[in-house]
Amino acid sequence: MLQVQVKQQDSYSKLQLLARTFFGAFYIFLPHLLILLFVALWAKVLWIYATFHILLKGTYPKNAWDFQMGLMNWLARVHLSAYNLVDGYPAFGINANPENLIVTAPYNETPDRLWVLVRFFFSGLLILPHVFIWTFRNLWSGVLSFLAFWVVLFTGKYPANWFEFNIGTLRWIMRIMGYQLYLFEDYPPFTGREE
Repeated sequence: MLQVQVKQQDSYSKLQLLARTFFGAFYIFLPHLLILLFVALWAKVLWIYATFHILLKGTYPKNAWDFQMGLMNWLARVHLSAYNLVDGYPAFGINANPENLIVTAPYNETPDRLWVLVRFFFSGLLILPHVFIWTFRNLWSGVLSFLAFWVVLFTGKYPANWFEFNIGTLRWIMRIMGYQLYLFEDYPPFTGREE
């Protein structure tokens, strides 16, 4: 199963919080998203390649698996900045390893071919219940992020239980994505808790 672990900071920079909130769209998210668009297109090509490689040879190509895990890490870094869960600028690239974030999964060298075929054709239907429930959770995460903005602005601290809830929201969507990419076999749980 895909694991997402984030170490909460002891205190947050009020200046960085304000800069991310009011100007982050220009100096953080726009540059990352422009590059991630092309990276995601390549990831889609690798996903199709991995699908046929698994179906024909029975193994997940390690280079494709590593790329997808790197993309998941990059997306998590941008998400952490978007929700003001970390200070600092998110690193570019699929090979960056920030000290406060760990995205891991055991290498799934030989996925079940039949299950890969089912997921290839029916992945939208398989994850629909997750997306439906996660959408409401994500809305609540947005509310908590808004409230946390004010708490951090006045105290420099992010409330721990709100932080864990928002990390759980990230963890849940990352597991859904990892499941679609065949990074693990088990159907993701309907929770954002660390397993």
